[in-house]
Amino acid sequence: MGMPEVQIQFTSKAITAIERSEQGIVALIIQDEEADEGVASYTGITDLDEDTYTEQNYDYIRMALEGTPSKVIVVNVGEDGSALDGVEKLKNKRFNYLAVPFADDETEDVATFITEQRGNKKKTFKAVLANESADNEGIINFTADNIEVDGTTYTTAEFTPRIAGVLAAMPLTRSATYSVLNEVESVTEPDDLDEAVEDGELFLVDDGEKIKISRAVNSLTDVGDGESDEWTKIKIVDAMDQIKDDIRNTFNDEYVGQVNNDYDQKTQFIAAVSSYFRQMTREGALDEVGENKAKIDVAAQREYLELQGRNVEDMSEQEIKEENTGSQVFLEAEVRLLDAMEDLSLDINV
Repeated sequence: MGMPEVQIQFTSKAITAIERSEQGIVALIIQDEEADEGVASYTGITDLDEDTYTEQNYDYIRMALEGTPSKVIVVNVGEDGSALDGVEKLKNKRFNYLAVPFADDETEDVATFITEQRGNKKKTFKAVLANESADNEGIINFTADNIEVDGTTYTTAEFTPRIAGVLAAMPLTRSATYSVLNEVESVTEPDDLDEAVEDGELFLVDDGEKIKISRAVNSLTDVGDGESDEWTKIKIVDAMDQIKDDIRNTFNDEYVGQVNNDYDQKTQFIAAVSSYFRQMTREGALDEVGENKAKIDVAAQREYLELQGRNVEDMSEQEIKEENTGSQVFLEAEVRLLDAMEDLSLDINV
């Protein structure tokens, strides 16, 4: 495998990352006694037969599609199925945002599934859940209530498919903040909008002319070690997840089991990843003033060698970089993600 081919693949992924981010995938778990249990996928409303599902579940799917994601994966667990039954069928699927419009009493279970998948399994799943303050970047705590649309009042949970569809189709160059939902006629707002944002809530606001999404934050409020305040922004986490998926998928497809793990091959892979970051910068997802490059994680490599019984005290940094690390590849990268304009400070002197 030559270096140029893989570098071109990485660059191509970066060029199309913005487009792919506009075509995310929604997963939707429903309870329907009329439709067959199992998994079905829809790419547009014309794919959907109105008679397949109950009127309510058809409406949920329609709402998810209204945000124009690339696909909506519908998991029907039957009349008596649970949300956990549904997520079991989704754990090996690829999706960006999950919604469970009936899960008033199961949101904590779904949140636990998402956080475990993001942690132990390294998946980039996210979920829009009703009134679930999970304190995790992968959980969107949607709290709007009494949402009026054309004479129908939706509860918080019932409107999560609409929000999931909007978020899944949002490009990396935009934030969902103040995205207008033209069909919404009225909504119950939090008493204190700023406090709700600080508490990690996503809700709807009425500016007097239109109903729109509040500041696009996730439920993360307790920022821990290795995290930053940026992780509370949906846009930033989406970009992080896109980058992780692109690099991991290319590594799995082009490197695992196919390339010797020597220093030269590592540096070639690093160069390819760095070219991906440069292209992401040109596409507007990364800040050009950031380092935006990958390199060997010397500290992790030193620790690995010590655990193998190697004496590293007298080794130079370069010697540690060039040492054999078996099948392990220890890399690190520093990137600066771009946020969207959301706050204005303007002093006008007259």
